[in-house]
Amino acid sequence: MDNIEVISLSTYIFMIYLLLALFIERALEILMAAFQYLEWRFGWYRYWNRKATDLQRRFDRYQKAARAHGAPIQQMLNDLLAKFVVEPAYPGGQAMVSAGLVRLNAVRLATRVIGFLLALMLVITQDLDFIQVLYRIFESALPQQKIIELLINNQTFRILLTAAAISVGAEPLHQIISKIEELAARKTKPAAQA
Repeated sequence: MDNIEVISLSTYIFMIYLLLALFIERALEILMAAFQYLEWRFGWYRYWNRKATDLQRRFDRYQKAARAHGAPIQQMLNDLLAKFVVEPAYPGGQAMVSAGLVRLNAVRLATRVIGFLLALMLVITQDLDFIQVLYRIFESALPQQKIIELLINNQTFRILLTAAAISVGAEPLHQIISKIEELAARKTKPAAQA
């Protein structure tokens, strides 16, 4: 295979990859909008408040236990707690768990898992295997090592890796799309005011 064919095939695969990542990103946007509507409609904020209160109690117990065991455990607990704290505690004060941050972290985790599952479903139903195709394109450039051959010959690994690549690619794509939408909104705002 000559260089032009390699470049053409690589570009084609990258384009398909971007289209699939865009599909996953937009599907997650729709699911997130539906979730936010249901959350507003049924008052699920109560759940996040209860969860934050439960976490606050649990972390308070851990804080008491950590004080007895010394500074390294205390520091590790503070680092973990910082993911849920709105602001650092005042000197001598107590750090409070935020229901908003508990929700944010739970939604982030859920969207990543759902994005991976959507990508996996797409990869399985459409019989996509980017790893195998890329390996065949660059086969002459890769040294014949047993670990690479073992991974390439394992279809389950290739499918999981392809799904992971598509789902991971959806997040930077979402950030790029958000920036473009913000830029477009800023450009149209002065025109609308005039």
